[in-house]
Amino acid sequence: MTDPQMVNPGNVECSEYAIAGQLLALFVDELATTRGGPPDIAVVHPGAQVPHYGCDIATVTIPRVGQAPGGNQLGRTKLARERLVLCAMSMIRCYRSTDRNDMPPPAVLDSATRDVLDDLHAMRTAVREFSTLTGLTVIVGDWRAVGPQGGLHGGELSVQIAAGMEDAPPDAIVPMLDGDPRKQ
Repeated sequence: MTDPQMVNPGNVECSEYAIAGQLLALFVDELATTRGGPPDIAVVHPGAQVPHYGCDIATVTIPRVGQAPGGNQLGRTKLARERLVLCAMSMIRCYRSTDRNDMPPPAVLDSATRDVLDDLHAMRTAVREFSTLTGLTVIVGDWRAVGPQGGLHGGELSVQIAAGMEDAPPDAIVPMLDGDPRKQ
């Protein structure tokens, strides 16, 4: 499994990547206690959507970063005091069934439903822990089911984090993973 890296909570709000990485690390810790168990792969994924690569994959994406609403007004200029970092947490699993490509038995479908909802509980717990650990304001958005498609199913939770306007590039806060093609 790719090991998500925890960061110093005081540095988290300086980097969108650090926010996503911290969320992912806490999420993976929570998934270890779920019915479906820990993911085989856990990664901060680029882009707004994650392709269905395979089974047991946990991801956090950063589909959007924007200014928090309600900034101060100075004449006609709006001053940015905070930015909102939108993250999407997801967990994709496979149906545990026969090799045949037919409908899984009702007990397998019921088990998959329970797995997905247990993963949702892990997402919410990780978000609460993130907020407590960092002191950042977190707005939990909608959860949506993903799949089923090709035997894959799961869920995705959107989360907005209000962070200050201090900013740093990802590599300044979180070390690159081994195997990063840009690592010298």
